[in-house]
Amino acid sequence: MFPLWPEKYPHIWLLFPVLILLGGMGVSRVEANGGTPRLEAVAAGPYLLSAWTQPDPPRVGRLHVSVAVMDPSTKGVILDADVRLMVHPVGEEGRLTSIQATHGAGTNALLYHANVELSREGPWLITVQVEGEDGQGVASFSLAVEPPAALGWKKLGGGGAGILLLLLWMTWYRRRHRS
Repeated sequence: MFPLWPEKYPHIWLLFPVLILLGGMGVSRVEANGGTPRLEAVAAGPYLLSAWTQPDPPRVGRLHVSVAVMDPSTKGVILDADVRLMVHPVGEEGRLTSIQATHGAGTNALLYHANVELSREGPWLITVQVEGEDGQGVASFSLAVEPPAALGWKKLGGGGAGILLLLLWMTWYRRRHRS
């Protein structure tokens, strides 16, 4: 039969609502090696550039951009280049923001990383400018930025319904085993 462990450990019930709430939360997708590919070994002057962004889809707020700078002949990563991101909403070049990408802003030391603030939804243009010993290179990609993410009513309602069902089951179980 089912053991009466909750009576031995009365506070164990506090764990169940927490687990139900955590189970009801959405899980965001995280891509390997920096996120969603935006540039893949694109020729930019004497370099090849690859770029990734997170989250996917891009939303108003913080966007993480990772860039790989490679030598086209060896496909080796170049670690001593100067990498800048020029970011602006499409059609609003006057709102241009320049951000330095560095190795210290992310977890992969072979990539250049930068965090960009996207202030509004709509189309955005990100231009990657690279300067190093071999010269300069430029490549661009566009993003369709979506509104900020919100905790959906379905997830919130599902978590609440799960807690309600758990409380009903706990009440039924205790009454059944006390008599």
